[in-house]
Amino acid sequence: MNYFPRLHCFGVWVLGDQLWSQQSALQSCLLPKQQTPVIFIESLTHAGQLPYHLQKLVLVWSAMRHFAAELRSLGFPVTYAQSQDFNTPLLQWIEQYQITELRVMTPTDRPFAAWLNICESQSPGWIYPLFPHPLDKSAITLTSHEWIDTPLAE
Repeated sequence: MNYFPRLHCFGVWVLGDQLWSQQSALQSCLLPKQQTPVIFIESLTHAGQLPYHLQKLVLVWSAMRHFAAELRSLGFPVTYAQSQDFNTPLLQWIEQYQITELRVMTPTDRPFAAWLNICESQSPGWIYPLFPHPLDKSAITLTSHEWIDTPLAE
């Protein structure tokens, strides 16, 4: 019998362009796989904002479903949600698993990263630590995002 309360419950949100088992948010969890809930969300609203051809969207969602099945077979408790938005299934999942810390690998999609920053500032007690993306431009160029994002003077 466990007499120690669980202070933190980590959950991992895997995005559609982060589908490999070595991704940093998954690797950051030291708990056994069975104690690390993972969520995937297909958002129709977000999909409508992307400049994707319908076939590419089908390919991304298919890859997400296959990776979710792979993680499930490895022992992770996986939730796969299809929704109009991200908020509804995400908040239900956080409540269901009593998530106190939501872990996300840094998104490569700037509008999504901005949305995530807004969510973090309005979060009801849980936080979004962002874990580095291996293809992060600052990691590749060995410089800061600020320098890269600053337009050239000439």
